Amino acid sequence: MARDICQRFLNVFLDGRLTLGEVNHYHESFPFKLVEEAERRQPRFP
Repeated sequence: MARDICQRFLNVFLDGRLTLGEVNHYHESFPFKLVEEAERRQPRFP
């Protein structure tokens, strides 16, 4: 499970759907909700 969430986090971060600014403004320990929301967006980089 941990490997899955880390892979999901990296995928959305690398294709531009999740930014460091969004992660820094999130106040919980790990932004599971942010990852789920980012997965619904269109990638910025093809």
